[in-house]
Amino acid sequence: MKLNLKYVEGKWFDFKEAKVKIKMFPNSKVLSLNMEELSFEDLSIILNECVVDWKGFVDEDGKEIKCNNKNKKLMVDVYMDLVNFVIEKQNEMREQFDKSLKN
Repeated sequence: MKLNLKYVEGKWFDFKEAKVKIKMFPNSKVLSLNMEELSFEDLSIILNECVVDWKGFVDEDGKEIKCNNKNKKLMVDVYMDLVNFVIEKQNEMREQFDKSLKN
């Protein structure tokens, strides 16, 4: 069976003026979430697991915002566009991965 590991390791996507490296949410963590009504903590877990890296996010002084757990949690607090983007892209990646297994 051929497995395309780019879905596990992450893939770069353009997000507005930035770039975000996203990987699929691990199946091993899905059971711990309430997928029907995601809480703040659930969203933090998803962003933390799926965002591997980012480029192009800067603060009000133009200083780069590093991609780390603290800043990912901050993004959940202040920037739902990013959260929605990550969830959408990881869902697309999951669908593509599932299709690749059938071929």
